[in-house]
Amino acid sequence: MTADYKVLAVIPTYNEVDLLRRCVNSILCQEVPGLGVVVVNAGAPLPSDLASHVIERQVPDNCFWTACISEGVNVAKSLKSDYCLFTNADTEFIPGSITKLTDSVENTTKTIACSPAYAKFGDRTTELLYSDQTDLGLLLYGKLVKRWERPAEAPIEPFLIELTGGQGVLIPMDLFAQAEMDVENFPHYASDHDLWLQARKLGYKLLLVPQSGIINYREFNDKKQGSGSLLKSLFKRMTSEYAPESWRIMWRLRRKHQGPIIGFATTFVSFGLRWTLGLPKIIRRS
Repeated sequence: MTADYKVLAVIPTYNEVDLLRRCVNSILCQEVPGLGVVVVNAGAPLPSDLASHVIERQVPDNCFWTACISEGVNVAKSLKSDYCLFTNADTEFIPGSITKLTDSVENTTKTIACSPAYAKFGDRTTELLYSDQTDLGLLLYGKLVKRWERPAEAPIEPFLIELTGGQGVLIPMDLFAQAEMDVENFPHYASDHDLWLQARKLGYKLLLVPQSGIINYREFNDKKQGSGSLLKSLFKRMTSEYAPESWRIMWRLRRKHQGPIIGFATTFVSFGLRWTLGLPKIIRRS
């Protein structure tokens, strides 16, 4: 694939071929002119039948989500794409979603089109994972919001939101002339949150397109563990720069966007809330 693309979907992956194939198929079957896919691959080379339909960029196996997305953005820049579409290998686009996303921003400036995120685990029905997120003012919290339950219940008209995740998001490439994926501070989690805050300062708005959507197929880790391993897992989540609940990540985000004084105060409150009111959820995922 050597042509330039109007929309280039970026998919980070690491040895998840079956999931990746479903994701790629859900993108390429959509009738959007100038649509292409770049797979940023930190694992084994893709099988030939899949590699022939995408642009594959091999990266070292120590590249996590942010570095992979950053590499995909660089590919989109080199191909002079108009838009970059973020998603993950364990997701599938609902038919017509990418058309709805592109239509919603076609005649706008500084607008990022966002999909609601659904989940389908095992034999369960497709349910809303989140429609959007809210930052709870100064806390910059990124609290998940569920405004409906099923795809059929989604509103018709797009509306503005505060925050979203990093899945099914259509971004004008102009943003990356002034903003970037912060690999150093946020190697795996919170880099999408950081990007939306950068975009907000530059005058961009997030537009939720309810009639679009991506479906997640990989469930959060909920395996049972003994008390010793649970405590070890909780300590890692509290301190590692690769965990979303880590004080390091929460501090870096707030220091960057609020400065050291306000950032320290909001980190203290946000970290306390996460590890008290949010502790049952953290334990379920540990």
